[in-house]
Amino acid sequence: MSDLTSTPEAEAPGTNSSRATGEADSTQAERVSLPGLQGAELNPTRADTGPTIDVPDEPDYVTFVGVDLNEKYRIIRPIGKGGMGTIFLAEHIGIGKRVAIKLLGSKFSGNDAIIRRFEKEARAAARVRHKNIVEIYDCDRTPEGLPFFAMELLNGIDIRRMLKKDGPIAWPRALHLMKQICAALEAAHKSGIVHRDMKPGNVFVVEDAEEPDFVKVVDFGIAKVLDNDEDQELTHTGMVMGTAHYMSPEQARSEPLDHRADVYSAGVILFQMLTGKLPYEGKGFMGTLSLHLTESIPSIRSVAVSEGIDLPLVLEPVIQKVLAKDPDARYQSAAEFAEALDELGVNPKVSLTQTMTLHAAEIRKNIRPTWIAAAVAGIAVLLTVGLYMALTRDDKPQPAPPVVVAAPQPEPQPEPEP
Repeated sequence: MSDLTSTPEAEAPGTNSSRATGEADSTQAERVSLPGLQGAELNPTRADTGPTIDVPDEPDYVTFVGVDLNEKYRIIRPIGKGGMGTIFLAEHIGIGKRVAIKLLGSKFSGNDAIIRRFEKEARAAARVRHKNIVEIYDCDRTPEGLPFFAMELLNGIDIRRMLKKDGPIAWPRALHLMKQICAALEAAHKSGIVHRDMKPGNVFVVEDAEEPDFVKVVDFGIAKVLDNDEDQELTHTGMVMGTAHYMSPEQARSEPLDHRADVYSAGVILFQMLTGKLPYEGKGFMGTLSLHLTESIPSIRSVAVSEGIDLPLVLEPVIQKVLAKDPDARYQSAAEFAEALDELGVNPKVSLTQTMTLHAAEIRKNIRPTWIAAAVAGIAVLLTVGLYMALTRDDKPQPAPPVVVAAPQPEPQPEPEP
């Protein structure tokens, strides 16, 4: 187990890394304004000002700035970069709406498989219409044949960045965030989409939404469309895709998977939000996968006590269930997981550090059954004795004791005179 805030996420070798999926890390600002991709803070009112990311002098980064893309979007500046392409701040020419444009890098222009996967990301996200999933507006290609899609521009911070900046999240807030994540996943799953790369960097907390701590799930770059022949073509047998720290055991084994893999990943995210720690941390990508496959689930109670974090005791069985290695033993849907969190209530009476220590809780758990058993046994003995006495008692009336009457004494006789 390790501190997530200081450990980079282990990515599957040969697949999309955090940068390849668009999570370009910027040291310019903690705040980001893009669809779940880490870049520089934007000035929402002036397109010609504000910091931009530090980008190399490459065609993808400089050629498109100031260009009217397909006579529809005016490219303003790059705000994110990754191994597969660039994110640009853009403005719709007709209506003036600001959007984020994700453009595939020109070096992939001849790679049909990469192009299909890039376009599949847009279709997968657009297939699901839900308030907690980033909205896709448009998907097209440049005159040079490079695919791009326009999507919702978000202003806020992703949870990975939030944890790095502020540490563990207070449990009421963490549960609020997780229930929104579950809502997004449930909507995707009902549409036949499995995200397959759920992690804190793909959960965006929007700052300017009407609802506080409003969540947007982003980056469907390796999403799986169930029962889709094209998806089978793009994913080869034995290929491990995703981020090791959040990957379900069945995904780590490259087995056929369903929506319950995302439920497992959501459980890892919740563990991390509550404690700031990873449940499993091995040496490298394969070492971490091995722990997901073989190691028992860490006790969140023990982690909380060691870190001095106050968590409800009732969270323990929830975490143990959502991180079960057997998919059949987990919550069977994201909605079921959210319902379990709802049942915890907003103010549980029992917490780890306020009302009892973990040691006291364990003592109470072990002693209470013995005490109850002894009390029940004692009551049973008393009842048995009482019943026996009642049944053996002789109810016939006892004879009255004889009355003893003293015999009358003879009266004294006078003595005869001499």
